[in-house]
Amino acid sequence: MKHLLLIAVTTISSFLSFNTFAQSDYTVSWGASGLSGSGLVSLKYDLDVGSSFYAIHGAYTLNNGLSIPSTGTCFSTNAGGVLCNITMNAFNGALNIGQNLNGTITIFDQNGQQIEAGVLTMKSLN
Repeated sequence: MKHLLLIAVTTISSFLSFNTFAQSDYTVSWGASGLSGSGLVSLKYDLDVGSSFYAIHGAYTLNNGLSIPSTGTCFSTNAGGVLCNITMNAFNGALNIGQNLNGTITIFDQNGQQIEAGVLTMKSLN
């Protein structure tokens, strides 16, 4: 009886298991310039495309080589670009990406005040 129960549990669990290492739809990275105050030099995100929104998970890298986890949500604009809001440790960021996949980044403090703005240049899209 125990043997049959073990076979049943194993069979059922094989149908219910899922891959915890799912592939992202895309991975994109940008170089950042004009952000001397924050020291941000690049961003790299996995991009998962939903029916209306995009989820991004990745990190931003500072000029000292430190990478810090970051997440956000994006949506497509009527002009063909993409707008994203991202969390950046104690700060927030807004990405405005154009059709050419280059764009701008604006960094805000905890009170919503703009700290600085810079330019994003796409480095890779996979």
